[in-house]
Amino acid sequence: MCGIFGVSLPANSGVSAGAFEALCNKLLLQSESRGKEAAGIALIQPDQLTVYKRPVGASELIRDADYKRLFASLSDSNARDSVERPVTVIGHARMVTDGFRTSNKNNQPVVKGDCAAIHNGIIVNVDELWNEFPQIEKQFELDSEVIPSLIQMFRNQGMSLIEATCSMFSSIKGMASISVLFDDLDYMLLATNNGSLYVAANEAGTVSLFASEKIIITQALARHSTVDWMRGYQVEHLEANNGQIIKLSDLSVQSFSFQEKQFPPFEEPGIKRPIEVLPLSQNTNGVSNFLPDKPLAKEFISHFEKCDRWIESLKRCIKCILPETMPFIDLDEEGVCSYCRNHRQIEAKGHEALAQAVAPYRSQTGEPDCIVNLSGGRDSCYGLHYVRDVLGLTPLAFTYDWGMVADLARRNISRLCSKLGVEHILLSADIVRKRENVRKNLRAWLKKPDLGMIPLLMAGDKQYLYHSLSLRRKYKLGLVITCVNSLEKTHFKSGFCGVEEGFGPNHPYRIPLSEKLKIAWYYLSRFVRNPDYMNASLGDTLTAFLSSYGMSHDFLFLYDYVRWDEGDIVSTLLREYDWEVAADTSGTWRIGDATSAFYNYIYYTVAGFSEIETFLSNQIREGPITRDEALSVAREKNRPRFQSIKWYLDTIGMGSDFEDVLHTINGIPRRYPCASGGGSPRD
Repeated sequence: MCGIFGVSLPANSGVSAGAFEALCNKLLLQSESRGKEAAGIALIQPDQLTVYKRPVGASELIRDADYKRLFASLSDSNARDSVERPVTVIGHARMVTDGFRTSNKNNQPVVKGDCAAIHNGIIVNVDELWNEFPQIEKQFELDSEVIPSLIQMFRNQGMSLIEATCSMFSSIKGMASISVLFDDLDYMLLATNNGSLYVAANEAGTVSLFASEKIIITQALARHSTVDWMRGYQVEHLEANNGQIIKLSDLSVQSFSFQEKQFPPFEEPGIKRPIEVLPLSQNTNGVSNFLPDKPLAKEFISHFEKCDRWIESLKRCIKCILPETMPFIDLDEEGVCSYCRNHRQIEAKGHEALAQAVAPYRSQTGEPDCIVNLSGGRDSCYGLHYVRDVLGLTPLAFTYDWGMVADLARRNISRLCSKLGVEHILLSADIVRKRENVRKNLRAWLKKPDLGMIPLLMAGDKQYLYHSLSLRRKYKLGLVITCVNSLEKTHFKSGFCGVEEGFGPNHPYRIPLSEKLKIAWYYLSRFVRNPDYMNASLGDTLTAFLSSYGMSHDFLFLYDYVRWDEGDIVSTLLREYDWEVAADTSGTWRIGDATSAFYNYIYYTVAGFSEIETFLSNQIREGPITRDEALSVAREKNRPRFQSIKWYLDTIGMGSDFEDVLHTINGIPRRYPCASGGGSPRD
C-alpha cells in the first residue's frame, strides 16, 4: 500500500520547469504519509520514458542529484523557462508489503515490457494469476508486477487499452488504484476498483493532476492557487470501478466504467519511445533482508509443554476460566471470581438505535460521510462491512500502519475495500524508526523482564486514536466509527503495574484518572530502574500514552449497538470476502497483529494465562460459549505460534536473536507453582 500521484502538462502549457518540479515535489512529499520505505517517479516526454526509484523515503529522493537532473532537462536554459513539450510525471511513495525494497526492481514504478506502472493496493490472488496465465513471465517479487503484465497480454490478444484494463481488473482480487505510462501510446491510464483516486485540472486545461487522496491534491495546490496557470482548478473523485485515458499531448480525457458491455472506440497511435531505468547511485543505503528460518529447537517445544501441564493444574474460577494468577482476582468460598461477581451484562442498543445515531451524518450526495478505523482484524473488517452494506453509509476506511500490521491484515484490508468499493486512506508511520523503537525497548525489557512493561512494545500503534480524529477534522466529517470489542477488556495489563482498574466501563481506554496516573507512575519508576528504556523511543511512548489516556475518544463504538457474534462475524467475512486466516493457528482473533503471538507467549508461559483467557471469560459471562468450550478453545489457542514470533523478531531486526530471546523468556520465574517447587521449569 502506498501513495501515488501524477502531473501532466501539454505542449506550451506556460508552466515553468521550476514550478513543475515544485508541484511534483509537493505531491510526492504529501504522498509520503502513505509510505516512507521507497519512492520513485516515471517521467515521459514524446521521445523518452525515464524511471528513477530508490529504497528511500520521498523526502530523501527529492534531494537526490539524479532526481534533480531529470527536471533540469525539461528546460534548455533555466528553471524559469516554460516547458514547451508535453511532459507527464507519475510517482509513488511506498510502504513495503511485498518484495524487499533492497532489490530496486521491486520498487515502483514497475517497468515491465512496454510500460511503467504504479499501483496502490494489494493483489491477493497474484500466485493464482501467474499459474493461470503462464504466458506472462514473473520477473520480480511484488504483486504489482501482474498488473502491467496482464494489460500487455490482453492488448497483445487484440484488445484495446480500455478493454485490456477492464479484463485485468476482472481477473485480479484485491484493492488496486493504478496509473500506467506506455512506450507506444500517447496516453496515461488511470483506474481504480475502490475509489482511492482523485483527479484535478485547471480551468485553462493546461495542467492535470491525480493523487490517492483529495487532501493530498488540495494541500499541494494550496500554494499555487493564485498562480495564473493553476487558477480555477477543480478536484473530482474517480469512483470505484472507473477509469480514465488521458491524452498526453492535449490532456483530453476519455472516461470509462468497468461495467460497460460495449467499449467506446479508442485510437491507439503507433509510436515508439525507449524506456530507461536510471541506475542507483553508488551511495544508496541498503537494508538487510530477513534471515532465513531455522528449525525450531526441541527444547522450546518441551519447555512449553511443561508449562502447559503446570498451568492446567491452576485453580480457576468455577464460572469463567480465569486462573488464580490473574492480578487482583478474588475467589469467594464457592470458587466464583470477583470479575464474574461484578460483571454487568453488555446490552447492545440495537440496529434501530444505531441508524438513528448515524442519521444526522448520512450523506445525500454520495460523498463520504464517516470514517471507519480499519486495522485488518476481524472486528474492524466486519465493522466496515456493516457500515457500508447494512447501514448504507459511505465510509472512508482509515488504517494507521505502524510497521507491526501483519501482511495478512493488509491483504484482508485490500479484499474488503475492493469488494465494497470503499476508498482507503492509509497513514504510514516512519516504519523503520518505529521498528527501531520496538527493538530498543525489547532489548531493554529483556535485561529486566517485567510483565507490567510489556504494553510498551505495542505503544507505537496507539497514535491511530489521534490520527483518526485529526483525519475527521481535515475531511470535515462529523463521525468516526471504531470497532473496539468490549469483550477484549484486559484488566491484567494494568494489574501487572499494580493498578486495580475496578469494574467500570468496558471500553479499554475508559478508566478513572487516578488509575491512569498510577500507570504513568509505574512506567516512570521502571524507566528509572532500567535506564535502557531512556532511548529515542521516549517521544513515541509519550504520545502513545497521551493518545490512549490523555485525549477524548470521541468515536461511535459500533459494538455498543451491534451485538458481537463471533460466528456471524467470521462466517460473513469468509463467505462474502474470502477473508484470509492465519496458517499457524485455527483462531481468527489478533491474527492481523504481528505482536500478539509474541506477548501472549510471554503472558501464558510466565503468568499462566494470556489475553485469550480474559477474552473467553468475558464471552462466558455474556453467554455465547460455555466454560467447557472455553477451556478447550483456550488450550488450543494458547499453543505457541513460533512462526509468527520469528516473523515478529525478523521484522524488528532481531531474527538472529530468536533463540536467545526465547531462552530469556523461558528463564523468567513463573508466577505459578512448578513441579520443582518454583522457579524455572528447566530446573
